[in-house]
Amino acid sequence: MKLPEVKVIARWIDRLIAILWVGNLAWVTWQLGGVMPATMVVGLPWASGLAGWVALRWWVIAPTGAPRGWWIPLPLLAWVTCHMLGLAELPSRGWLHGWHVWSGLAAYWLGLHLARDRKLWPMVMTGVGVITLGIAGAAVYQRMGDATWLPLGRIQVEQYRGRSAGTFGYPNAMAAWMAIVLPVAGAYAFRPNGGKTGARVFAAIVMVGALVGIGLSYSRGVTLAVITTMAVFWLIKGGWTLPRRIGVIVALGATLAGLVWWGYQGNAQVQQRVGSFVEHKGERMRPLLWGIAFDLWRDRPLVGNGGDSFDDLMELHRPEGLWESARYAHNDYLNGLSDYGLVGAGLALFACVMFTRQASQNRTNHPGLMVGLATVMVAMVVDFHLQFAAIWWLLAMGMGCLVATEAQRRNRKFTNSKQGFLTGLGAGIALICWVLPLALSVPTLEAEELRWRAREKLDGLGGEIRPDSIKPVASAAVDSLRRAVAIDSQNEKAWQDLSYALSLQRFGQSEYRHEMGVEAEFAAREALRASDRIAEHWLRLGVALDMQGRWAEAGPAFGRAISLAPRQPVMWYYQGFHLSLKPATHELAKAALATCLRLDPWYDQAKLLRAELERTP
Repeated sequence: MKLPEVKVIARWIDRLIAILWVGNLAWVTWQLGGVMPATMVVGLPWASGLAGWVALRWWVIAPTGAPRGWWIPLPLLAWVTCHMLGLAELPSRGWLHGWHVWSGLAAYWLGLHLARDRKLWPMVMTGVGVITLGIAGAAVYQRMGDATWLPLGRIQVEQYRGRSAGTFGYPNAMAAWMAIVLPVAGAYAFRPNGGKTGARVFAAIVMVGALVGIGLSYSRGVTLAVITTMAVFWLIKGGWTLPRRIGVIVALGATLAGLVWWGYQGNAQVQQRVGSFVEHKGERMRPLLWGIAFDLWRDRPLVGNGGDSFDDLMELHRPEGLWESARYAHNDYLNGLSDYGLVGAGLALFACVMFTRQASQNRTNHPGLMVGLATVMVAMVVDFHLQFAAIWWLLAMGMGCLVATEAQRRNRKFTNSKQGFLTGLGAGIALICWVLPLALSVPTLEAEELRWRAREKLDGLGGEIRPDSIKPVASAAVDSLRRAVAIDSQNEKAWQDLSYALSLQRFGQSEYRHEMGVEAEFAAREALRASDRIAEHWLRLGVALDMQGRWAEAGPAFGRAISLAPRQPVMWYYQGFHLSLKPATHELAKAALATCLRLDPWYDQAKLLRAELERTP
């Protein structure tokens, strides 16, 4: 039997890479954009494995050499790795976010590789178009059918009902995806040099779907980013006279104003979005979060606090009057500065400069792609789009496409003495891409998935006070969290949540309370061993010591929690509860509860406890 030639095998490998990559994008996009750890247990090794095959194609199988610019992200990723290996304030958060950032390299390499082939890239773009239409269809269904629907059987939170989120769950994230696709589809649909009619019609349909998605999301940030970027593009577009450019911008502005006015007249959601913008003269919450991110950066200006650390470290800098909590700073640039410091910012700037230089030297025409990437980069000023794997990958793939050059034939450097070295390099990189994510990222993500789902159930208890309702949920959470820390003992949030679940498991009961308190104390101290800058770690320790009757020892733990989160009402409530356990400190308990209610006048549990203390002699 005659085997196919290596070049034929290489072509089939490239096709398989393209198909599997589009499939991975579709999978992650369907799974709420990749925000859940369970999604990335599959998606991240999938992407990394394809990057391994790309390395083989560059250096081993019918090799043509790596395209220029393939190394650009590596210095920044080396710094991210330093955080993963010990620089991050929160070890497990540093690892999780580090894997997220590294997955962008796989998307970048896939864009570099696939865009070099004029037959494969249209296949990828078609796949992205189909995914976009699926997202738009989901958005229409949420608007016209069931506003609570989300993929995976999940239910949309009350906050976003009335705004379509497609398959993302977060309306602004869906709008960001659409903002990248919109100018690309529009450029292909209306390109002056023509093209196949069917392809142009399909591009026009995708463009309409992207517009519908942005409109149904009611995303002010993305809408303004689209308008700003398009206006700048038309101002600098070559071949147009200045009056024509200005005329197009004026027409765009008039059309937008008309649409906003029309929507405001008959749509409550538009009225709410516009009214909120006017009332707060822009935004209320985002500037406060930006200030927190800046303060966190000043805590460790050079190296940063580590990836995904904002929500845990924000409490020390929370301003009074900000009741909401946020996982991210609603500004990817400030989030990155807080996470990775000036060193990370400098390396990111270096990567952007090198990317821009390489892209400017590339004569390959990819209409609209630069505008799409610029649009989402503008939108990142007011949101956290890069934290969604689907958007991060689409952006990184687009950047790879812009610097990609057409594949060369087998050249001299693969026929001389360097061939062995380059073959070994490609095989080594491929092996790393296949093995490391499976060996390291999968257990970390599996443990985080167990923790994430357990905490979600615990948070779902809300203001529940009936022990018979709390105990089964807490017991199930304890089982999941014990498994999580057994898989990943470095996950400080899993230890923290385990301590919390153990305290809830014996809520309102005295039986075995001391034994549970001992285990809860151990879990809290394990969390503190990872970082002593997290207020909730100290809070959990205080509760665990109280469960054991070690009231005097618990006091300093609660005091430390308040010092780290002085404007967080829950810390003052727990301090008040602790002080209420001894008659001699009832007045101090009332003072703590008064502070809690000053910070949050709607804290019902604090009101009930204060009323009980008032009745107690």
